[in-house]
Amino acid sequence: LEKMQTKVASHYLGIQSIACSTTLPCILPHLADRLSVLLDHAPLTAALMSHRHLSPDPNPNSSAAAASTSFTNPLTPEHKYALWAQLQSLSLARLASASVAVSALTVLLRVQLNIIGRYIYLDSALPGTKADRPPTLSKNCQHMFLSYAEFLPQAGLALIVVQVQEAVDQVFQGVSIKSKVSHSRLKALVAQVQARYSLGMLHEGASQ
Repeated sequence: LEKMQTKVASHYLGIQSIACSTTLPCILPHLADRLSVLLDHAPLTAALMSHRHLSPDPNPNSSAAAASTSFTNPLTPEHKYALWAQLQSLSLARLASASVAVSALTVLLRVQLNIIGRYIYLDSALPGTKADRPPTLSKNCQHMFLSYAEFLPQAGLALIVVQVQEAVDQVFQGVSIKSKVSHSRLKALVAQVQARYSLGMLHEGASQ
């Protein structure tokens, strides 16, 4: 019995290793691409960078200065602050969403591979003919089952992003981008984001 338990434990440890080292890296690029689309900060950074590199003409009465003024509208301090605040919120939401999504994807893949691994183990370990054993999963069925992991990048991630963005906005709305934040306070703020996100997902699940 002990030998069988050791063999089973080794079998499932191998499956966990496959989930983290092989299957997960194959899906992560899709997750990253989708996250970049849902929380795209390129327009904000482009707006900030374009005005950062504007150099004023030393002669304000020159024709070049007049043309520059007519075609560009320099950012006001208020507008620039608003852009930085949006960029802060978006970056924090992107970081938190990535953390939640990767964790969820890892759990999903491990569960899927454990289910498939059980069928494979029973098929190879149980004595008797195929007719005497429990039904097995075909290769095609295994691939179809694993393809459901793509649900997270394709559809589930959007729900995660919405809930995380709301939590980030609620927690960080009173935190100025000019203020210094200590490590302990940042840790407390992140914990608040996590708590609000969890509560939001519970309410979302209850409403379904």
